[in-house]
Amino acid sequence: MKQHLASLPRLASVSPGEKLGLYLVASQHAVNSVLIKENSGEQLPVYYVSHVLNGPEERYPPIEKLALALVLSARKLHPYFQAHPVEAITDQPLRQILSEFDVAGQLTQTEDTNLEQPPEAWVLHVDGSANSKGAGAGLVLLAPDGRLFERSLRFGFQATNNEAEYKALLAGLRLALEMQVVAIHVLTDSQLVAEQLGGGYEARDPIMAKYLAQVKNLTAKFPHFTLYNVPRGENERADALAKLASKPASGARPEVDELPTRAIEIAAAVSGGAPTTWVQELLCFKRDGTLPPDEATGRRLRHTHALYSEVGGRLYSLVTRFGLPKTIITDNGPQFASRRFREFCASHGIQLKFSSVAHPQMNGLAEVTNRSILDGLKRRVSAARSAWTDELPSVLWSLRTTPKTATGESPYSLTFRTEAVLPPEVAIPTLRTRNYDEKITDEGLRASLDMLEERRADAHLKALSYKRAVARVYNRKVRPRPIKLNDLVLCKTEVSDPTRARGKLAPKWEGPYRVVEVIRPGTYRLATMDGSSLPRAWNVQNLRKFFV
Repeated sequence: MKQHLASLPRLASVSPGEKLGLYLVASQHAVNSVLIKENSGEQLPVYYVSHVLNGPEERYPPIEKLALALVLSARKLHPYFQAHPVEAITDQPLRQILSEFDVAGQLTQTEDTNLEQPPEAWVLHVDGSANSKGAGAGLVLLAPDGRLFERSLRFGFQATNNEAEYKALLAGLRLALEMQVVAIHVLTDSQLVAEQLGGGYEARDPIMAKYLAQVKNLTAKFPHFTLYNVPRGENERADALAKLASKPASGARPEVDELPTRAIEIAAAVSGGAPTTWVQELLCFKRDGTLPPDEATGRRLRHTHALYSEVGGRLYSLVTRFGLPKTIITDNGPQFASRRFREFCASHGIQLKFSSVAHPQMNGLAEVTNRSILDGLKRRVSAARSAWTDELPSVLWSLRTTPKTATGESPYSLTFRTEAVLPPEVAIPTLRTRNYDEKITDEGLRASLDMLEERRADAHLKALSYKRAVARVYNRKVRPRPIKLNDLVLCKTEVSDPTRARGKLAPKWEGPYRVVEVIRPGTYRLATMDGSSLPRAWNVQNLRKFFV
């Protein structure tokens, strides 16, 4: 035993350029690899990699499990693969399974017995920026020897932010091709571009689909290409160049290049010509009722035309399943307080109301609902490893059929006065599904709808009782601190400066300000000490009395 313990294998160190071997093994539930070196005819372990298979990985064929072990080893042991020739030791033909990989950063054209080292990759940072004053792109290309190439491109046309991101990527790839780059590693902070290029998102917009096709055509010209989505903080230089290019022309600097036209054609409505895009087909149908000859397209237009409104020759999505709203209650976000949005609401007869800053009770309900949806999506997407758009219907279904604590009823039952039939009830018969009769069920549903208003009234009373109970528990810990007219108060800095432009070390409260109007108990209008009024109302939750 002592002799065995004294001779246990230990990880060995390697010398630069030394040839290494890689053993691969795969079982039903795990894959493993061991990196070894030979010393005087003896094989010494250098490093090992182990990975537990989960989900679909357990159903891989044995040859694909070995390929997975090789890919994981190449990723984790990347420094060894770059500094040493590595020989994969296996009795399986891996050449066929590893002959081609996608753009997600995996191996390409790998031999089963000798892993050839790719050339050193150039690093390309790209970012796009678009606003109401212009659009532009920023590129930072870093050579393996440390040379740095920067470009700032200003677009001579209006573009969306997603268009700007794609234009930045296209310009960066063309620059790399001009410099005869063989291996390139692209970093972008646009999740849309990264996911669409990797296949995670579908490019449903025709313009995005054209940009995606152009990018794929250019990436096919690189023998070694990878693209990763990085946080904005790791792409700061390209972001700064993009913002520089998106400034107005009068403020642009000499080092900003001009990109006068789009590389993607966007079809415009041509009078007298046949419609070529779904936008033109929809405009023709809304103007004179003309349907395209294709029956499926015509049926789609009849179903979707109510979701759009034509204003000045342009289509606006109304998202109005039940018609235009009479009133919109929102917080004080700049996108809702802008002149353009106010004019849009006024032209459609929509009353726009704002809740007090950072305490929107009605918007709070929407925020809680959005948070519940996001929590459900995080669990399902991480477990199923799928796109969030595929899991959204299931999450919404679960929220609509789950009874709420405040009312004791589910949203589905308050709409149809009956509980939904859940999928498990279809697979495992219950009393309701076993005795189902279509005629009797229809009569029962009609009778239940007559009592729907009574059920909703009961739910409303339960919700009020629940709110009173919560208020009683909360008020036990609250110390009354009334604020009256002409009182001096301090305001929370996180409300007046939500982006924290002043830095983390800025004080949490600012002021003092004077209360000049009590709109209702708990909501006030404030003014500075020199009499200048502050925009919008403030809630008592974000105020604190100031004592001189």
